[in-house]
Order: sequence, then structure tokens, then C-alpha cells
Amino acid sequence: MQHSAAGPLTTVVGSHQGIDGFALTSPNDQVIAYDYAHTGKQDALLLYRPGSGLVTIVGHAAGNTFWPHLISSSGIAGYDLADTRDRIVAFDYAHTGMADHLAVYRPGTGYLDVVRHDPADTYLAIHVSHRGVGSVGWFDLRNAQDRSVPYDFGRTGSADHLLLYRPGGRAVTIGTRQDIDVVRAMVRTAAQSAILIADSSPAWTSEDVSFTPSCHDLLESLLAVCDGRSGQDRDHPVAVVLALVAAAAIAGLKGYTAISGWVADVPADILDSLYERVEARPGGRPSRSTLWRVCTDIDDDVLDAVIAEWTTAQRTGAGEQGPTSTDTRAQIRLDGKTVRGAVDADGEQLHLLSALAGSPGPDPAAVIIAQAPTDGAKTR
Repeated sequence: MQHSAAGPLTTVVGSHQGIDGFALTSPNDQVIAYDYAHTGKQDALLLYRPGSGLVTIVGHAAGNTFWPHLISSSGIAGYDLADTRDRIVAFDYAHTGMADHLAVYRPGTGYLDVVRHDPADTYLAIHVSHRGVGSVGWFDLRNAQDRSVPYDFGRTGSADHLLLYRPGGRAVTIGTRQDIDVVRAMVRTAAQSAILIADSSPAWTSEDVSFTPSCHDLLESLLAVCDGRSGQDRDHPVAVVLALVAAAAIAGLKGYTAISGWVADVPADILDSLYERVEARPGGRPSRSTLWRVCTDIDDDVLDAVIAEWTTAQRTGAGEQGPTSTDTRAQIRLDGKTVRGAVDADGEQLHLLSALAGSPGPDPAAVIIAQAPTDGAKTR
């Protein structure tokens, strides 16, 4: 279809047999525009059928005809396209102004490849991940509803970022380049999760990292938490370790092994900036044993108090109704829950009684301001 100033959309090419041999007979068939020739123009079409391995790339020739650049029944660049969930988007991975790379991903599995077309007319997977998008897995692609679109985040005229979203999801992170501001992950909540990513070159430094005021407050608050060890000559401050663990947990990681793998992929600039912001010398990456030791040795009551104070401040600081000089009342709700996957020293499930500040009914701004373990079954 073509739009002209003279009138509405008009048909320039019509077909009931698909395009250049790709029949488009399956309801799973997908078509995207793609800069196959590295010209800065998305003048090629990539047609594919998730679940079959079929993929065809065609270019537009004279006389409204098309010729094939690629015909494959086994996917592309080693990605088999054998699952009906598979999706492909074209974007400017290399920041050249050309949407000449393909992001091939499988929602629900964490699989994502970035594919490049080389001058020798071959296709190469230059980035392979089984843990989601980017080297740190900020968006884990573990939900079958996850989707991605190319996006010009920097308003440069080039779609050199990916916007990934999860309708109905709760994961929370937003950032630029390949990686994201770690601490910002701890203070964002949304009904739909989104993350902006691109490749890691050109390199960026800690000066490019912006932290929200609430992130500063949380880091400062975490300085009050101690794990019983002396702070002298220690490599990893408790505040930094807890910040990393919190960000990893919000990113969807569970267990110390998964969290340590996530921490191992945090960009060096962002990691160093965390240490610097608590006035500590960058000490590398905390190991799995360090994460476990800090999290199990800290004073639980102090940590609960710190988090409760911080979350309460976020609620009132975000414009929510809070106590005033004339009205110091606040609505507090009590709720008992069984913490799944948590047991005490006797192997019994952990039950918590929590106090929530917020309005009755669904309230996205409601926060837990205190909680305490209970004996026996969960409390109602």
C-alpha cells in the first residue's frame, strides 16, 4: 500500500499467492522490513513461519517483482525457528543508522540471538543468550507473552534500541545501551515491564549512569545494616551486596547461584559506581559465597526497619497522601502470608504477619511498613 498527498492508501502490489514463493498460508506467518544490503533503507522483506524453520528474505526489483536473497527451511544463523513462539525484529545493533541486524528470540525460554548479515552473504549469530536480553539478562524473556519492538530511544533517527514489554507483567527495569542502571531496578514498579537495550559499543562510563534520588536514599539506608564483620579492609560493603541482591531479585532471579551469575554480568562501570557511591574502593564482583554469607549474617530486624522506613518514604515522597500536621491518621492493613520456599531451622514453613500502608482494595502504592514471623499457620 502507498499513501500519497492526492488521496487515501492505494495498492501498488497485490497477490493471493504470497511473495516470491513464500505462500503465507499459515496463521503463524510473520513479515518484517529489514535492511539486508546495509544501505540505511529497510527495503527488503523477511518472511518467516515460527515452528517450521522456514525463513525467506526478498528484495524489491523493477516492475513490482521480488527476488530472493535467502531461502531456508532450517532457520537462520543456527537459530532453528522450530517453535511457534519464535519472533524476529530488525534493529540498529551497531549504531550505524542501519537496521541491518536481527534479534531472534523465543518468549518463555530466555533464548535470544543477534544475527548479522556479512558481505560474503552469510549469516552469523554475534550474540547468543539463554538468560534473556543483554549480557546481564535484565529482561529474562521467560514469559510466553514477552514481545519486542525496535525503538529510537536517543532520538537520533535510528532505531538502535529494543523495547521489550510483558503485557500484564510485573518485572521492573529501564535503561539504555546493553546494560542498565542496576540500582534503578530497585525503585521502579509497573503493570507492564519494559527495558531498553542495545549493544555495548561504544563503551560508556560511570558518568553516564543516572541514579534517582530514591536510589541514593536506599543505598544510604542500607549502610546501617551490618553482618557482624568489621568494615576495615573488606572488599564488599554490605550495602553494595544487598543492593545487587535486591536488583537481581526484582529482575526475576531466584537462589544464590542465579543471583551470583547475574552479578557476574553487571557492567564494570555500573558496579564500580555502586562502590564509589558508598565511598568504598571498587572490589570486583562478590562471589556466590559472599552473597550467601552477607544475606544470612545480617541483622534481620535492622534490615526490616531500613526497608520499612525507605518504602514508607517512597510512598509519601511520590505524592501519595501521608500524615499532615492536622491529620496524622494512616490506613494500616494486616495480612498473614506463608513465604513459599522459606523454612526455619526446624524445616517448618515461614509465616509472616505484615502491616501494609495503603488504601483499601487494589492500591499500587501500598507498601509493607513492618512484618514479623508468627508461630504455626499463617495469620488472617
